[in-house]
Amino acid sequence: MEARHDLFQLGHQLQAALTEPGMQFNQPDNTAFRAALAKAGFCAEGKRKFGEEAWILLEETAGKLG
Repeated sequence: MEARHDLFQLGHQLQAALTEPGMQFNQPDNTAFRAALAKAGFCAEGKRKFGEEAWILLEETAGKLG
C-alpha cells in the first residue's frame, strides 16, 4: 500500500511538472466508462473468470464495478 501511495504521489508530481510548461491532461468520466464496461458484460465475465473471492478483493480496491 505504501508503494501504491508513492506511485500516486509521483504521478501527481509529474503531472504538475508537465502542466507547468503547457501540457494538458484529459480527465475521463469514470462513471460513464464503468457503465459501458458493465453494459458490455465485462464485469460479469471477469467475475465468472476470476471467481467471487478475487472479484470481492478487486472491488475493495477499485470500488463497486457492477
